[in-house]
Order: sequence, then structure tokens, then C-alpha cells
Amino acid sequence: MGAAAKYGCRAHVPELPDRLPAPVVDLGPAAGDRSDSCGWYAARLRTADGGPLPDRAAGVPLGGAAREEGCLLAVGPEATRRIHPTLGKEQRAHLDLDAILRISPWWVRTRSYFGDDAAAFAARAPGQRIPEPVTPGTAGRLGDVLHGSASCQGRPATLTMVVPYRYRSVLGARLDELFKAYATDAAARRGCTGLVLPPPE
Repeated sequence: MGAAAKYGCRAHVPELPDRLPAPVVDLGPAAGDRSDSCGWYAARLRTADGGPLPDRAAGVPLGGAAREEGCLLAVGPEATRRIHPTLGKEQRAHLDLDAILRISPWWVRTRSYFGDDAAAFAARAPGQRIPEPVTPGTAGRLGDVLHGSASCQGRPATLTMVVPYRYRSVLGARLDELFKAYATDAAARRGCTGLVLPPPE
């Protein structure tokens, strides 16, 4: 207010809410009614069988003008023990259950970047030491990162999903379905157009 008065500007400062949302501190059930940044995934679970999909989630409250949104999904220990025996014999040989549970759990992370943050996103391709800028308006795969794009009120949006290699092999074709569900929801919720998705692997 002081700066506005100094330069003769009119300013309106919105009232602060009575309570701020509690911070997300742990993974909880992925299913159910969610109004946070993992809501797209809960909706997906209502129309698809669980199979090898994550059963745990940690989202953040959605802010209409936030320049970044993220969601973390994970396969909990019990679900991992259920899924592992259903994999093919050769796949199980490369995915030791004990190692998965102790060292390399299965997870998926989405991040949406809007405006200037979308134009500044970079990802590292296999064998690269330096991240490579991702051009707005494009889609593809760089190492563990899938990325798509859209235009939101004339500003760029970069939509990303990170999935470690070992879990990508478990998801198979479901990975493309997951990315499409996430990107379509993020674009529709923000009123974005021109959604570009990476081609199926």
C-alpha cells in the first residue's frame, strides 16, 4: 500500500483467508474425492482397474494463477507385493522385490509449468550431463521425462511426467494413458488449447 500511495496508484489488497490449507506432509490414499493437484488421478482410478497403478498420492491445493502445480504418486509396499507376482517371469528376474521395497520404490511425479516457467523448463536426455531446454509447443520424451504442451490464454504451458525406468517397464502402455489423463485434465482446468502429447512409445 505504501508503494502505491508513493506513486499515486490505486491499490486493492485482497483479504487473507481465515485459515490456510494444511501443508501436505505424507502420501495418502490416491482414490476417493480429491480437490488437490492429484484429483485427475483419483478420477482416472474411478474408470480404470488398479492393475499396476499407484495407490498412494500427495497433492497440493490448486491455485488458479499458480505458475507451477505438482502431484506425487507412489505404489505402497502392500500394493507392490500384490503387483510383483503378476509380472512376467523375465520381468520379475530384473525387478527384485526386496530391492524395490528398500531402494527403488515405484513412483510417478507430474509437474505443470505455466507462463515464463513453462518456457524455462529443461530435462536431461539419457547420457547427457546438462539439461536440454524443452521448447514450448512441443511434446516428447527425454530420459525419465515425458512432456507435452498447450497454450493458456496466449501463454505457454509445459506439462511433464517423470517415471523411473524400472517402473516404466511395469506400466507399459498404461504410461501413455496416464500422461494423456493428466495432461488433458490440466489443460481443461486451466482453459488451455492446442494440447500436444508425446507420441505412443
